[in-house]
Order: sequence, then C-alpha cells, then structure tokens
Amino acid sequence: MKKILCIFLAFGLVFSFCGCNTDKKSEKKIEGTDITQYAKLGQIPECKYTLGQNVSEMIKELKATASNSEEDFYDVFSNSTYGTITTNGADYIYLQKANPKVLTWVISYQTAYGFAIGTSPKDIKNSVEQYCEPAEERSLTKTELKVFSGNDDCTCLEYKIEDKKVVFAFQENGLFATAIIKE
Repeated sequence: MKKILCIFLAFGLVFSFCGCNTDKKSEKKIEGTDITQYAKLGQIPECKYTLGQNVSEMIKELKATASNSEEDFYDVFSNSTYGTITTNGADYIYLQKANPKVLTWVISYQTAYGFAIGTSPKDIKNSVEQYCEPAEERSLTKTELKVFSGNDDCTCLEYKIEDKKVVFAFQENGLFATAIIKE
C-alpha cells in the first residue's frame, strides 16, 4: 500500500512541475487593439454616443435617462463656436453653426479602446500599431489643450484613419484622455 501511495505522490510531483512555465516571452505578450474598425464607425466603444450623432436627439435621450437615474447626469456648455455635452466620464463636442448639429468630437476620460487611464504611450503603440499606420507623436495643439483641459507639457499619439483621427493624450507619460475626431 505504501509503494502505491509513493508512486502516486511521485507522479503528482512530476506533473506539478510540468505545469510550470518559465517562458518569459509568453508573459510579456501584448494583445493588439484594432482601433481602425471603431474609428471607421466614429466611436470609442466605451462611450455611448458616436461621431455624427444628432445633438438634439442625444439631449432628449439624456434628459429622459437623467430624470430616471441619479447616477446619470449631463451638462451642456456652448459658446459661439462649439458646444460641449458632458456626461459621466465623457465629453461630446459639436459645432454651433452646423445644421443639423452633430457630434464632431467624442472624448473619454476613462478607459477607451480597452486602455485604462495611466497607460503608457509605449504600451498603446505596441498594441495599436499591429493594425494601423504608426502614430504621429507630438504635443497637443492649443485647441486640444483647451478641449482636453490639459497642461502645456501634454503629448499625444495621433492615428489617422480615413476622415477621422484618434488622439491618445498623455500627461506625465500616462494616458489621461482619448478622443475620436471628425476632420
């Protein structure tokens, strides 16, 4: 009986070592993120609204959902050039003079395209550039700084996909906002 128990224990020990993986390459593998399909549709998958969405219809929907839930809120700000609709974790921007008024910017201040706030530019590049052209690395423009409410030292990765661009904005080498913009 002791011999049979020892044999089972020996097999158990051998099989437990077989389950160990010391291949460091498999631990470092980064799964790619294909933003091109979402960009062509004008969306950030984690945001409810998309580029080209009618602003009047969006505000009607927001009024209805905000009155049914204390967690859902929205705010509308506008000047002579553009309007901004702020919701939980996202801003939606439209041009005031457009007829009809439709969304031209969608900005997420939370997870976007699967990337959490704080993700490094290197991690985003390694993931995204498996599927599209390399990004333009640059500082944010004055308009982008104003819209994103960023500091002067903010940088970004910009991916151009058809008539849209996806901008990942970084502050202190960590993602703080992501936008899709209709050019």
